[in-house]
Amino acid sequence: MNKFDYFNGFVYEILNWYSNDVNRDWNDLSKLKVLKLLFLSVAEDDKLLSIFDNFVAWDLWPVELDIYEKINLNNELLAFEIDNKMTRRKQEVNIPKDAIKEWEKMVLILKNKNSNLVKKSASALVDITHEWRCWRIANILWKLKLSKELILNSNKFYWNEYF
Repeated sequence: MNKFDYFNGFVYEILNWYSNDVNRDWNDLSKLKVLKLLFLSVAEDDKLLSIFDNFVAWDLWPVELDIYEKINLNNELLAFEIDNKMTRRKQEVNIPKDAIKEWEKMVLILKNKNSNLVKKSASALVDITHEWRCWRIANILWKLKLSKELILNSNKFYWNEYF
């Protein structure tokens, strides 16, 4: 299974979480919001940080550069079209069950950190990730790549249920 299979499983689970908790006909899972949730989902997992291994510190986000580039190209490896407003399923794509199982577990961990994360605006998620020491250090050092160790050893900040 490759990085993009895992990402497809992640987006599948985030869409499920959103539709169950927000219950709207549309979603606000923009590119920025999805990539922020991806960072928050993998930031405490050594195995997933080995898969999503190309995080860089941009002004608004720690971004997984390989995923960002595929989203911008609307690449055929991605089962979803993710733009600046929302996420849509492009077509039925076979997402390996292992990826879905892995993301069910990771999204559950994220929900336990703060069950309101999927409801937050993209700008609120920017505020959350800017509290992470790994982003601050890398951003000060001019868009340094975020190493797995820097992310794993960073302070973990998710806000609480009320924010």
